[in-house]
Amino acid sequence: MRPAVLFNYVGPSTLNADFLRDSMEELGFNKPSPPLSQAKLDKRGFLSFVFDGRYKFTRHYAPSAFNTPRTLEEIFANNDVQLFDLQSDPDEMHNLALRTAEEPRDDPAHERAAQQSHCQGSWRQ
Repeated sequence: MRPAVLFNYVGPSTLNADFLRDSMEELGFNKPSPPLSQAKLDKRGFLSFVFDGRYKFTRHYAPSAFNTPRTLEEIFANNDVQLFDLQSDPDEMHNLALRTAEEPRDDPAHERAAQQSHCQGSWRQ
């Protein structure tokens, strides 16, 4: 396993634009923001990503469907997934995770996704 950096973002601003707009309007008028319970929590707006200096693996998930995937099948079933090789694709234009199901998943890029997802799951426990 290679050293890597884990980043998590959990905030309402990426989940529901209407909730964010209403919150900002109330803040502008010095009024209390609407309760978080009014935000839609079924959008995959929370994210976790791992960066090891070359590969960046990101998974987007909904707070109402939090999951700790243990296999590639679970990762793809319950998350929106991105995998970029920043050495050959620094602008993140080619999402390696979008390869078709017919392509073998035992290549280094998919192996990296599995390792990094396992790192994320272990970190949360």
